[in-house]
Amino acid sequence: MGLNDWTQIEIDNSSNRPLHVRRASHEWGKFYACNPHIPRSTELSPSHLNNTPIPARTRLTIGACGRDDSPTGCEGEFSLFDPVDRRIVAWVRYCCAYTSPPTVLATEPTTSAFAGGGGCGGEHCGGDMGGMGGGNALDVDADEARGWRVWRRGGNLGKRGPLGRVRVVVVKEGDEKGNGRGREKDGEDEYEDEEEEYFTA
Repeated sequence: MGLNDWTQIEIDNSSNRPLHVRRASHEWGKFYACNPHIPRSTELSPSHLNNTPIPARTRLTIGACGRDDSPTGCEGEFSLFDPVDRRIVAWVRYCCAYTSPPTVLATEPTTSAFAGGGGCGGEHCGGDMGGMGGGNALDVDADEARGWRVWRRGGNLGKRGPLGRVRVVVVKEGDEKGNGRGREKDGEDEYEDEEEEYFTA
């Protein structure tokens, strides 16, 4: 049941700085290793994800899904930490609802529907998003005042079923020159499969 409500969020660190995963948590569902040799039912604790490094110009994929035999999806969040300036520079919050109707995408962490709580137990996921009820959503933001930018590509937003694969591109102003990856901001098309690094237990 809940295992079919999944997402794989690929963090594309397109900056020239290393980043670390911080503050990983989930309100519904669980994290899992995005590795074809490890079943989705194998759970990773948030503490297992925290402090995972994402070197400059590399990618890391984080998986989340609902729990087996549970009529719920998954909802959670994590931040990206810059060890050079010792600051949180980007935020990602996801919600993959359990067979829920469409919803909308919000992009401001202080005004996002996610800020009011919610989850993926039916009424929760996206429940405050314009009064449209539950559904898949992904919320991203960055510390733009310090030159950081973030956007997402792909994902099954506004539709039923799993949120699926989403790429979240993170870049610092001035680092994007010569980088051909992820240049289409808010691109809706599914990106092509490419060789990538997976988070493994």
